[in-house]
Amino acid sequence: MAWDKYVQDGVLTKPQSDQLKKYDLCWKSPGDAAGACQDMLNSDGATIAEALILMLKTNYPNPEDVAYCLVLIDDMLENNRGNAAFFRELRTVNPFRKLLDLLAWEKDARVVRHGTKTCALLIYPGLGFKMDPVTDSHLFDLAQICRERLDPTRLVQPPAGSKLADEINTMVDMCSCLMIFLRQEKCRKLVNDQYNLHQTLSLLLDKARDVGNVQLLYQIGFCLWLLSYDPEIADAMTQTDVVVNMLKVMKSVSKEKVIRVCLACLRNLVGTEVGNETMIENDALKQLAVLRNRKWSDEEVREDLDYITDCLMRSVRVLSSLDIYSKEVASGKLEWTPVHSSETFWRDNVTKICPMGGSVDSAVELRALVSLLHNLMKKPSRDAEELTTLSVVCHDLGEFARFHPQGKKILQSDTWDGKSTKDQLMQMMSTPPDSNEDVSKQALTAIHKMMVTNWQFLEGRSS
Repeated sequence: MAWDKYVQDGVLTKPQSDQLKKYDLCWKSPGDAAGACQDMLNSDGATIAEALILMLKTNYPNPEDVAYCLVLIDDMLENNRGNAAFFRELRTVNPFRKLLDLLAWEKDARVVRHGTKTCALLIYPGLGFKMDPVTDSHLFDLAQICRERLDPTRLVQPPAGSKLADEINTMVDMCSCLMIFLRQEKCRKLVNDQYNLHQTLSLLLDKARDVGNVQLLYQIGFCLWLLSYDPEIADAMTQTDVVVNMLKVMKSVSKEKVIRVCLACLRNLVGTEVGNETMIENDALKQLAVLRNRKWSDEEVREDLDYITDCLMRSVRVLSSLDIYSKEVASGKLEWTPVHSSETFWRDNVTKICPMGGSVDSAVELRALVSLLHNLMKKPSRDAEELTTLSVVCHDLGEFARFHPQGKKILQSDTWDGKSTKDQLMQMMSTPPDSNEDVSKQALTAIHKMMVTNWQFLEGRSS
């Protein structure tokens, strides 16, 4: 490294260049280089820190020297996070501004990797170093840089001139940066309030699952886990698709470290009512049961599995299955969740859904089902989710007709646009929407249940 040329360029003073030469030689020397370098820093750390920051210019055509200085700073902070004080106490130059300007300009992967990490460590060196976190605009600017480069669409369609592998590596670096300052309570709250990081990271987790990069999945999960320690953020996370995407990742990825961090995050979310409902509705108990049969090298995985399972089992006993069903029907989007296929549910709740002597118009859930059926059939075409909803609606109407003493009569007597529900089902049976076989099958089965008195006998004969 030709430090002298930067004296000629006016970047460094002669004393600064001399100190960097000595520090550079010490860093490269064999033996206890770390100890000797720390002795130099203890003697004149301010000069070395100032000189290294002054070297971080954005107008050099070759980023090699800049990258080299960042490596020196990175090593200095890794050996002793307390060395962050030398940079924080600078008054002649702002280390945060120099780093952030460099990151906004520089595209070189090494500069981005070491620059974001260095900036994050200066913002929050960690516990035990008697330095409060930096919570001014520098924190927000760094978080914004990370958020922009963690855009989920970049995994679907990388920007021009970029490769998917490059995008993945950059995202791993950005997550590494977040993992440093999200450990601090005040930092994670301020940043998440400003940028809703939990939403960005949840979407990214889902896209990263398609890509299948284990390290990226692990680090995204780690960042979400850190965010989940804040009660307000945890509550906000349960209102989004974080839980669903975590469960998807755990189902598709077998790597222990990924499972471990997802479970740790879910453990922080399992105490909330919405979080518990979401996990139950998405078959988390079944998934957890499978995972509990695996052998784990980390005992904490077993503890988290047991804790989450116990919490969900208590919720299942408290949470009414009819409440779950009502919320799902009201959402207008039905899936093949366990509540639909449970004979016990229909036998116990069918007269709650529609009391004796009631009608489609007087029963909230039944009216919502019939309304879904007719409204979806009016559409010229339907997407995959809507076709699944139609299949489940047909199944549920068949179960209603099967278990309700007046179910067949109710569904034959209600009228929507001149058609009864039975008429609509018969049309779907013969002319299925979008030629979908499953909808046709479910409509046919529902008609059979309306017409056959002893369905159980017929079901037994056909099996």
